[in-house]
Amino acid sequence: MNERREGRHVYTLVNNTSQKNLLDELTQSLSDCRRFYFNVAFVSYSGIQLLLDSFKFAESNGISGKLITGTYLNFTDPKAIRKLKTFKDFDVRVFLATDTQGFHPKAYIFEYDDYYKVIVGSSNLTNYALKSNIEWNLQVIAKTDDSNEEFLNYLKESFDQIWDRSLETTEDFLLQYEKHYHGVRYQDR
Repeated sequence: MNERREGRHVYTLVNNTSQKNLLDELTQSLSDCRRFYFNVAFVSYSGIQLLLDSFKFAESNGISGKLITGTYLNFTDPKAIRKLKTFKDFDVRVFLATDTQGFHPKAYIFEYDDYYKVIVGSSNLTNYALKSNIEWNLQVIAKTDDSNEEFLNYLKESFDQIWDRSLETTEDFLLQYEKHYHGVRYQDR
């Protein structure tokens, strides 16, 4: 992990080395943030399993969060969505990819009292992406002051725009998605 300080910003490359991996960073961040926002294309059940204790800790400490995932390439496991929905104060939505518009972001945003930690890079919320794949994720810590106001407002607005275009994970939606997901998986074999 390589850290660089420049003015009111701290930049760090999180790249799953022996020093630190993204799982370590997410675990730490979930333990001390006020709120979190995840915007990730692919979510696997094994990826969620790695963060269960962190999610339980966050829940028990009143830390709320929003997570957007998508249907792009039919990768996101409906079982993972169901597990995430068991946590109080965690809202989960799904972006429906189309033939002309995929969904492939990987962003982890943590809100603190006087700063935001933003991690954007190549890691999805999967076991290997969090621990051992060769991944590059840039972490930026931005103080909530005038120098970062424009960036932080744009960041929040961008997340909210995708959130508003995504579907609530109702039981009806999940049943339909499970049927589609398992049908596609069966056809691929």
